[in-house]
Amino acid sequence: MLNDLIKAKNWTLDLLFPILCVGCGKEGKYICDDCSVFLSENAQICPVCQKTSLSGERHEYCKKDDELDGLTTIWDYEGIAKVLMRRIKKEGLFHAIPVMVCESFSVIANDKNRFKEFLSFLSLNDACVSYVPSHGKEEKKRGFNHAELIAREVGRFTGLQIINSLEKTRQTKLQEELGSSKRFSGAKASFAARGKCPENVILVDDFWTTGATMKECCRVLKENGAENVWGFVFSVQFNNSNNI
Repeated sequence: MLNDLIKAKNWTLDLLFPILCVGCGKEGKYICDDCSVFLSENAQICPVCQKTSLSGERHEYCKKDDELDGLTTIWDYEGIAKVLMRRIKKEGLFHAIPVMVCESFSVIANDKNRFKEFLSFLSLNDACVSYVPSHGKEEKKRGFNHAELIAREVGRFTGLQIINSLEKTRQTKLQEELGSSKRFSGAKASFAARGKCPENVILVDDFWTTGATMKECCRVLKENGAENVWGFVFSVQFNNSNNI
């Protein structure tokens, strides 16, 4: 009886809110099989210098105590990936997040050599998942924090605990609206820890441009107990300073 009710509910939702491909409009998937060929996987980068790193690990010569230890990215922030991610963030198409996480870990599973350091990080003792927080006013206006929703799916997929380690202490302009230098000044002193942070943290956000927000969050985490922090984002938007 319960299964019949669930099926009926899903049928009603599919009828009222059909899942359409953001690329071509075909019904059934947010990115249909035909359009999925336009997803461009990217090379992993060092989160400090943003130059190529085979598995996303921070270069030895970029070693800094308060920086991310590594960064895992899946796609370039362009084309159909960019369209879907903007719709998640701007239009509340958050039902697409489980799909994106599932696709991300499918890419990871099919290329374990490229993601071996990230997979090793997942197996660390007491590893947990946290996320870039939204300011209370921002989250109230939008109705959700997309980074938190992504983190919860990552946690569900990996079996790791979700920790709400950070809070945003002041409202700032959207990073995508700022130039490169202003992104760092805008992010600085915008976050605080919600107590002692776990030792090993996977820090989640949607995409990476300059990394200003995640770098600042990492700094706060490490100042408050974290020993190792690894970033996870769906995609990277490269600019002229990436030099890859």
